[in-house]
Amino acid sequence: MSSPYCISLADVEAAQSSLRGLIHLTPILTSSSLDQLAGRNLFFKCELFQKTGSFKIRGALNAVRSLALTARGNREQPKAVVTHSSGNHGQALAFAAKLEGIPAHIVVPRTAPHCKKAAICSYGAQVVPCEPTDESRVEVAARTVEERGGVMVHPNQDPAVIAGQGTIALEVLQQVPQVQALVVPVGGGGMVAGIAVAVKALRPDVRVYAAEPCNADDCYRSKVTGELTPNHHPPATIADSIKTSIGPNTWPIIKDLVDDVLTVTEEEIKAVACSRGSCDSFKSCSHTGREQAAFVFSQGIPQEQPWLSVTSVSLPCPTCIRGRPQLQPRLPKVKPRAPGKAEHSAHHRKLGAIPFLLPLAGVQIVLAL
Repeated sequence: MSSPYCISLADVEAAQSSLRGLIHLTPILTSSSLDQLAGRNLFFKCELFQKTGSFKIRGALNAVRSLALTARGNREQPKAVVTHSSGNHGQALAFAAKLEGIPAHIVVPRTAPHCKKAAICSYGAQVVPCEPTDESRVEVAARTVEERGGVMVHPNQDPAVIAGQGTIALEVLQQVPQVQALVVPVGGGGMVAGIAVAVKALRPDVRVYAAEPCNADDCYRSKVTGELTPNHHPPATIADSIKTSIGPNTWPIIKDLVDDVLTVTEEEIKAVACSRGSCDSFKSCSHTGREQAAFVFSQGIPQEQPWLSVTSVSLPCPTCIRGRPQLQPRLPKVKPRAPGKAEHSAHHRKLGAIPFLLPLAGVQIVLAL
């Protein structure tokens, strides 16, 4: 029976087989201090220990290996792979292409941090600059594909990328069989879509929540209206890694299989990111030198579900946040939304979506699933 979506459980399982031995089985860590704060047991799937430093390698490598396998069977190997990315996907695709001996061209906004561009170049890929708009990224990527005779590997809408990122769910269900809920950051929706397909096929009782900032709330608005509603302008949010809108391949999965979308304000993100106590509560991440402890806790998830697996979004180092307040490690208060955000406020109160700990430092992504 064919899947109604761009991928199926079989695609995720095939991706897991393709990636076996090429990526790390990342650990799931716990923190008794955070368990006490949250009032439930939490498990953190730490993809910062993954190759290239994020979950993105799962999707990128699955896509590149799929292209190479098809080439060996039917035609010549692709002359190049191309994508647009401001960070982790670009690095992951560059690394994956290097493994398969395929040139990679990564379209990167000219305003992206130098460290991200340098990381992409370190894997042997060529950085192609573009303007910091979705239109420019797409236009320059299309032109590069044509000029280089390459194949486009979209960072979150390519089915092979979505399936690869969904392998996280297969690992989580094996590592923590009693898990009852997952909280996943949205961004373009590739990871949450892949996870939702796998989880709902294997464990339909497990709830899947998506999380995003109010300032980049296209997924939330799409859920409310029942129609794909992308952000029309580049979102102004500190959560740098999840500014991208969901798209035509991820939206149908999110619409049908994601149970709810949780939103958080910039004030809440900044407040917790500057809280020293949240970092101290997850000491293992500080040992990496990146202080990568990023957790979303939500009172909107019923307390009778004690087993929660959580994920994070990516934030810059707290020292880069201007005017950082000196806070004690406690829950930030929910502040009233700005005018025009009444619908968010009502949803926020209904869910009680109070984030205890949101992304702390660095440009990597810690997955806590």
